[in-house]
Amino acid sequence: MPYYYGPFSRQLYVDLSWLEHNGLVEERCFTREDEGMYREFGLTEQGVSAIEKLIREDEMQDIYEIVKNIKKVYNHMPLARLVRYTHDTWPEYVIS
Repeated sequence: MPYYYGPFSRQLYVDLSWLEHNGLVEERCFTREDEGMYREFGLTEQGVSAIEKLIREDEMQDIYEIVKNIKKVYNHMPLARLVRYTHDTWPEYVIS
């Protein structure tokens, strides 16, 4: 469901499809008793290699630091809590 991804453009689905088609990510479906069913995308070995090459570029270092700091703050949150937090914080991006 689009709303489940929080404040992202619908372009996210096109991007994920492209990444999956090109062997950079793989989809996994999960069901958790406390959170329900959801999809997760993880990097493949090819995807990790591409990211490692990309983040070595000087102009990417700032982006790398931003992502690293965001992970420190939010990575511990269960998905359902993160979605609620996202919707409460940025209601203008909630897709009905």
